[in-house]
Amino acid sequence: MNTDQTFRPDLDKLSSSKTTTAIFPSFRLASSLPITCAHEHASILLGYITHLVEQGDLEDDHKLLGAATYLSALAKTLLDDVELTELPAL
Repeated sequence: MNTDQTFRPDLDKLSSSKTTTAIFPSFRLASSLPITCAHEHASILLGYITHLVEQGDLEDDHKLLGAATYLSALAKTLLDDVELTELPAL
C-alpha cells in the first residue's frame, strides 16, 4: 500500500485475482443501471483503452500505457460486477 493519500491499486495483483472488486472497492455497478447499459459503458471504455494502448505504443508513451492498464482494471471490475449481477440467486 502506498503511504501517500492517493489511491493507487496494485495492478500486479490483477493477473492473479479472480475479481478486482477488492482492488477498486468503490467502483461498483449501480443497482438502478440496466445491465445492457453497463455492457455498453464497458464496451466504450474498452474502446478508449484500445486507443490509449495504440497511441502509447506508437509514441512510446508509458503514461498512456499506464493509464490503459489502470482503465482496463476498472473495465474488468465493471464486467466482474455485471457478471455477478447476472448470476441467478442460488
